[in-house]
Amino acid sequence: MVECTKKIAKLDLESFVEERNLLSVGYKNVIGACRASWKGDYFRYLAKFKTEQDRKDVADQSLKGYQAASNTASTNLSPTYPIRLVLALNFFIFYYEILNSPER
Repeated sequence: MVECTKKIAKLDLESFVEERNLLSVGYKNVIGACRASWKGDYFRYLAKFKTEQDRKDVADQSLKGYQAASNTASTNLSPTYPIRLVLALNFFIFYYEILNSPER
């Protein structure tokens, strides 16, 4: 959707409300996955420095962020999209380092 909207924007036509809404929706889907991934990363970094119960709470928030990002990415991005690949890598690192479960 983003690529099609870019082509429309390059036509040098007067911008209408509908085209701007399409552009907004196209980028919202891409940015939504990225932003949710950053939220997971942020809480993963915090979990490295927390102890016991605080670490568990922060790890839960990180897991929720990564799950939201993964859901958004799997529905809106192709499997080879760079943001989706980075998300998968960071989600694996979270499971390996924070939850100590590399089998996931």
